Amino acid sequence: MGGGPGYDPEGISLGGISRAQRRAEAIAAGQRVVAEAVATENLAERMLLMVAAVGQALEDLSLTPTVVGGLVVEYFTRAYATSDVDVLLPTTDEVKDRLHQLGFVQPEEGQRVWRHPAADIEWEMPGSDLSPEDQAVAVELAGGARLLMLRREDMLVHRIDEFVGGGHREVFEQVLALAHGHDVDWHRVRERAAQSNLHDAVDVVLDWTRRVIDDGEPMPETWALHDLADDLGRQLMRRNAESARGRRS
Repeated sequence: MGGGPGYDPEGISLGGISRAQRRAEAIAAGQRVVAEAVATENLAERMLLMVAAVGQALEDLSLTPTVVGGLVVEYFTRAYATSDVDVLLPTTDEVKDRLHQLGFVQPEEGQRVWRHPAADIEWEMPGSDLSPEDQAVAVELAGGARLLMLRREDMLVHRIDEFVGGGHREVFEQVLALAHGHDVDWHRVRERAAQSNLHDAVDVVLDWTRRVIDDGEPMPETWALHDLADDLGRQLMRRNAESARGRRS
């Protein structure tokens, strides 16, 4: 049976390896990392290895899951513990099939949370890609496995935004933990915060980080945190209004 230009009767890809073979090799590589993850006692390390496993299983598709959410906070601060994994990844049929091949159980109709019984983790895919304003960094785990993760500075800005919107104590604690450390790129924090009109909040976070973590002051009371968030919210609304007027002029 013949074919025109580009006809590929056996699915041969570059290098003489069939697409089916590349798929099988990617899944097998992912399954090996899953086995390593299942044998890992520490939950955070186990979750990170599962992300690396999915990345391996999708390598032939040029898709890489990006860690977002609480696991980013835990990785960079060790001051917060999360119980699930949030990653950005397209939810195509092929991606779902690869997750099944790795032992994940798909959520029931209307549910978003996948489970991996052997690794005892929960897994959510809240979106496909990072927003244009955010950046990911490559992370290498102790055993050499690699994955992508939302950078610390961008996670900090997301948590600042969340605190301004709700005034919750747990979120404020995460903000301070992310802000504390010599490796925080404050130029990036301010640049990213400016894109969301959160300039004022960054200065407040710096002040409270110094007072609570460096100087040992107690955390503000719950009512004070709500007042602080309300005040920052009003400043954010004012800056948003100024930006809107600037776009119209």
